[in-house]
Amino acid sequence: PSPPPSPPLSPPPGLTWEDDLDAPSYEGTASYTLLVEDGSGDYVTTGMVAAFADDGTIRGYQEPSEIPFGPYVGKYAFLITVYGDGGDSVDDWEYSSNGFSSTTITTDSS
Repeated sequence: PSPPPSPPLSPPPGLTWEDDLDAPSYEGTASYTLLVEDGSGDYVTTGMVAAFADDGTIRGYQEPSEIPFGPYVGKYAFLITVYGDGGDSVDDWEYSSNGFSSTTITTDSS
């Protein structure tokens, strides 16, 4: 018999990223491409990133996709859509490698 399928990546305890995102309630969107480094200079290839507004509500989440062309070909990026209304801002980005704990990540627009 074949082994059971792996469970889908889930957010850290207390963070129900998929359940808490209410995308239809927002009128605006913004797209971000994030390359997440693992601390040793390598880019991560698994996990999930989520964006949170200043009031703590989740505004987007995404698993990584392999980049098929350009200077980052073969690397993985999080192609995330963030939802909001005028004046909203994303103040917190979280990365989870295992679905059980998350780390706040800082962004660099370079």
